Amino acid sequence: MGVWPKFDPECITERECCYPVPMAYHDELPQSDSCGVFGADRGDRTHAGVDVYAAAGASVCAALAGVVLEVAEFSSPAINGYWNRTFQVIVDHGGFYLRYAELGDVVVQAGQRLQVADMLGVVGQILESGRVTATAPTYIRNLVQQQRTSMLHLELWMEPPCSSEEYSGGNFFGALPESVCDPAPLLTRIRERCRSKM
Repeated sequence: MGVWPKFDPECITERECCYPVPMAYHDELPQSDSCGVFGADRGDRTHAGVDVYAAAGASVCAALAGVVLEVAEFSSPAINGYWNRTFQVIVDHGGFYLRYAELGDVVVQAGQRLQVADMLGVVGQILESGRVTATAPTYIRNLVQQQRTSMLHLELWMEPPCSSEEYSGGNFFGALPESVCDPAPLLTRIRERCRSKM
């Protein structure tokens, strides 16, 4: 596992926030031995975010106020036969950027201003189990076996996410860019903030 820049989750202390998948608020984030953690070694690729496992159709909300920079297709069976079509929303949250990906549907558009907890879309089912064969990467076969075929893939960037031929489906084939950070501390801090209000 490489060394990546640190993100200071205390930067949100004075800001209103909400967990991006409210239905998964009480679920644990992937642990270090999971392919869903940031920086996970997936064989020939490195995971660029954290996967928040949730049922397809679960609401995905803006973690903080911000502005939508981009709405685009994220995955497609035309790219990988075992993928379903999903979407991504990139949001400028003021000081950092989040890529909310693997969404089954999106209800926002580029340029839209967001308040905290505004709905972005819904969790999508990225993997089509019946199309995953023995030639699929091991981590894909494991996700199907664990029945984890739907999730929010969340990435944290200190600069707007870059386009790269080395990027596909939430992974980089090669080193992660220097501006991508582990979103787990942010998600943990948001949970703490939400619990303190209960």
